[in-house]
Amino acid sequence: MILSRISRALKDQNWLAVGIEFVIVILGVVIGFQISNWNQVQSDRRGETELLRRLHNDLLVLDEGRDQLSPLYANLLDRVLTARRALLSETPPPGLETQICAGLAASHDFDQPPDSLPTIEELIATGRMDLIRDNVVREQALSTLQLRDFARSVRQNLFEAQVSLMSAHPEHFTLSLETRPDGRESVRIECDLDSMRADPAFLADTVLNTRGLTDFVSFPLSFVDTHLDRLHAEVDEALGLETGHPARSEAETPS
Repeated sequence: MILSRISRALKDQNWLAVGIEFVIVILGVVIGFQISNWNQVQSDRRGETELLRRLHNDLLVLDEGRDQLSPLYANLLDRVLTARRALLSETPPPGLETQICAGLAASHDFDQPPDSLPTIEELIATGRMDLIRDNVVREQALSTLQLRDFARSVRQNLFEAQVSLMSAHPEHFTLSLETRPDGRESVRIECDLDSMRADPAFLADTVLNTRGLTDFVSFPLSFVDTHLDRLHAEVDEALGLETGHPARSEAETPS
């Protein structure tokens, strides 16, 4: 229709009509591009919101798992530090309480904390990280993932250096079976504090384990927790959700 009108105007040398028809065509193309771009922007925004919601759910799952582990390992470290003081003090206590002894026996064993971020890992693997358009969220996610990977290697190196004190020095431990009030059986671990204090190899292994456990709690556990909290705060802010995590201004403050 438009082409036929332009052809007729050219034949009649009606240059004004030709100009008007060309303007109409150009405006139609421009408007079409604008509508297409607007639709793409809206689609990108919906896609980003969905990704942020998935990432938010990933972080909720991580929070639940890590929130259970953190106090357990903090308590274990406290018991191990108490045992180390008793072993190295010039005025030791008469003996080690059962819970302190059990903590010493478990000082070599710390599991890999949950740290999976499947949404971010998927975006990186498929080269689609740019789908998260919020620069702060994207940079914090990448930074957290890099720190997570480094923390995994640190945790593995620490774990491999730890010593099972009961396996390496069984002569200092006495095991017995006891029945709990609920009827279940458990193993009671008792320590011979005097023989432990007199054994330089045992003391050296205890110091090694204490250092490894301290480093595990402070970096692969607590420090990564802090960065995950920062990422959670950024995601919550981008989604307009209330959060109990550090505010964005706090997240930008170096630790």
